[in-house]
Amino acid sequence: MKRNLIFDETNSSQSMSFNEEVPFIKILHLNIFKDREEVEIDNDVISAKLKFISITSQGEYNLEFKKAKTGYKLNSNFPELKNNHTVSLSFDFSDFKGYELELVYEDIDYKLPSEAYKEFDDHIKNKFNRKIFLSAPFGKGKSTFLNNFFENKKNEYEVFKVFPVNYSIASNKDIFRYIKVDVLLQLISKGVTFDKEEFSNSLLAQQFAINNPVSIIKSLLKIGFSLNKETAPLTKVVDEVEDLFQKFEAFESNIQIDDFEKTKNYIEYLYEEEGSIFEDDFHTQLIRQFVEQLEVENEKETVLIIDDLDRMDPEHIFRILNVISAHYDSYTLEDNKEFNNKFGFDKIILVADINNLKSIYEHRFGKNADFDGYINKFYSNSIFKFDSNKVGQVLLQQLYDKYRDRYNNNDYYRSLKLMSLFNNLEILSLRQIIKLNNNFSFRQLSNDLNKNFEKSRYFRLGLYTPILDYLLDFYHTKENFIKIIDINLRNSRVQLNESIEFICKNLLASITSTFDEKIGSYTLGESKLEFKHVHSAFAEGFMAEEIKVLINDDTKEEFKGFTRDDLCDLLIENIKLL
Repeated sequence: MKRNLIFDETNSSQSMSFNEEVPFIKILHLNIFKDREEVEIDNDVISAKLKFISITSQGEYNLEFKKAKTGYKLNSNFPELKNNHTVSLSFDFSDFKGYELELVYEDIDYKLPSEAYKEFDDHIKNKFNRKIFLSAPFGKGKSTFLNNFFENKKNEYEVFKVFPVNYSIASNKDIFRYIKVDVLLQLISKGVTFDKEEFSNSLLAQQFAINNPVSIIKSLLKIGFSLNKETAPLTKVVDEVEDLFQKFEAFESNIQIDDFEKTKNYIEYLYEEEGSIFEDDFHTQLIRQFVEQLEVENEKETVLIIDDLDRMDPEHIFRILNVISAHYDSYTLEDNKEFNNKFGFDKIILVADINNLKSIYEHRFGKNADFDGYINKFYSNSIFKFDSNKVGQVLLQQLYDKYRDRYNNNDYYRSLKLMSLFNNLEILSLRQIIKLNNNFSFRQLSNDLNKNFEKSRYFRLGLYTPILDYLLDFYHTKENFIKIIDINLRNSRVQLNESIEFICKNLLASITSTFDEKIGSYTLGESKLEFKHVHSAFAEGFMAEEIKVLINDDTKEEFKGFTRDDLCDLLIENIKLL
């Protein structure tokens, strides 16, 4: 999460908030303001003092911020946070009276697994992949993945992002104009230099005379005739001669126009028409000029990301595809750049769910329309299918590794099993996994479990109850949560692993009200089960053990194991009890 602090003469020292469970601070930049407007000052370096306070000790460090292209960047290493409860930063305002300093920092160390990066890194580095299509279902973390990928590659790529869904209320013709405005604003924020040439008055006078000879001769004649009373009436003759000359020029132009001129004029009209697939107007040329300027100055490849493409009106989708990707800026590009992208970007990345886009296309043009033949024009090599489940699984494991040395392993291990299952079944999205791990307190989970178990033997807080209760916030109501689990789990073809036994035993124990070590019973599907409600040292909670199937009062059979439907039913019953 990004945070910002404002320092001034009255608030020269402030505390920096961070997550104590997973302590992390990364300073992004420092900006200077005066009268609420960002300004530049002469100082090349700004110094600050950083103070750490823990239970046993405290420390102080000197930090330096060095002037950068925009604002100031930290020029020294930020110390590692270890068992610190308070972190504060202070500035000396002796040289900054009347100014405000804005510090921007992050307090979450979220990085996607390196193996997820590698596959896409190989894809984008292929020099023939100038047009890229990244596909995954909505909410699976496509944007999050790209944000983190390019954040780690900011020394290699200059990235521009547009979200056409933000201006979906615009007309079909205007939407491309908004895209250009979006790109231009980002170019300006990156510090591109506008051309501004100054010419001497004598040179300007020469150019004016060359381009306006008739007007100059007319003005000189009128001035000369007006100086003498006898020749003054001739000024009217000059006006008549000019009018006659203009009529002759028009006649000459009409009589001599040929097919080439007509063709040239028509092409120029299409180039100037905003939103045309051939358009190459002033603003398009300006964007191309600025993009090339950035490439030369920063020695980076430029990337344009068009996100949430499939969340727009179908007319907008296909217009953007045609204008952005299907045609090149010019058919006379030099240096063998006939494969240039629109606006001259090195890479254009389209982000959408390819299956959703196919459904939209078939709804618009019919089931028999050749979608594959249409869409393959918009990517250079192959569609990059982002596997959010794989990324989510590795991320969960990484977070487990991070927590296991801090708190009770079993609390998080239990959570990991359920969340891993939900990730595989697409009940949890990558975006939700990130939110979960940024906000869910495993320390609080341990405290809640211990507190409630000690409170009363009659109160059985299920081992997964706190996790399910937290996940409920993602779906707003129990009904929605139950519906998603019922659809995704019961109908899923994902193979369930050995964790289903562990999870089901805990879920079964949490919906019964027997005493510890007493016999409990529950009807699961068509089977009436009998089991012991046993405290598990491993799970730090209660589990159903020694499970039997009751045939009648005298006959019992061994329970053969839990099915997918059993897991679904047990989860639903636990959610109902939240």
